[in-house]
Order: sequence, then C-alpha cells, then structure tokens
Amino acid sequence: MGQDQNPDLRGIALAVPFLARHTPSPKRADGKLFGGLQAMRGAAEPDLAGRVSARLRWDKSLADVKIEVSASGSILELKGSVREPAQKKRVLELAESTDGVDKVTDNLEVATHDP
Repeated sequence: MGQDQNPDLRGIALAVPFLARHTPSPKRADGKLFGGLQAMRGAAEPDLAGRVSARLRWDKSLADVKIEVSASGSILELKGSVREPAQKKRVLELAESTDGVDKVTDNLEVATHDP
C-alpha cells in the first residue's frame, strides 16, 4: 500500500502523538485517549504464566514437553512430565530466571522408562 493510497490513515498517524501530548491527565475522567492507550498496552503484555510458557515453548530442548504453568502473584507452579532430568533442570532454570518470579513450586515428574 503506497503512502498516497490512504491519506486518512496518514492523518490519524500524525494526530495520535499530538492528542496523546495534549489530552488531560489520565487521572481525570476526560483523559480517555491516554487511559485507552495504557489499557491497550497492558492488554498486549502477557501475564507471568504466559511469559514463562512462551519461554518454555521457544526452548528447542523442550520442544516435545507439555508443561502446565500457573501463577498466583509472583509465585509460579509447574505441572507436567519431562523425559529426562536435564529437561526438568532446564524448565526450572527458565522459570526461575523469568522477571517477576519470586518462587517456583515444582510439581514436574521425570518419566520413567521401563526396560
């Protein structure tokens, strides 16, 4: 889409920074634009459990592992099963090093292989 194809969007893009600077404080009832932007920004940020789950999904060594992650405040609980102790160690490392986590409750199990 070229710049000239939608002049309305260009006008909106130019107006938003101006409106954000000149809108009353979000503490006042008429500060709707800034309050809406803040709400949208907050909605786009995943919660603690979501951030940890994303880190686990992105780790290649955990590709086949399904871990249930739940959070209550800054306390995280991990449930599920891993194939080997190294995977469990990696899950705990990622969870504990996530910003905002104060404590991790480890309810992970290492699957046993029958000979």
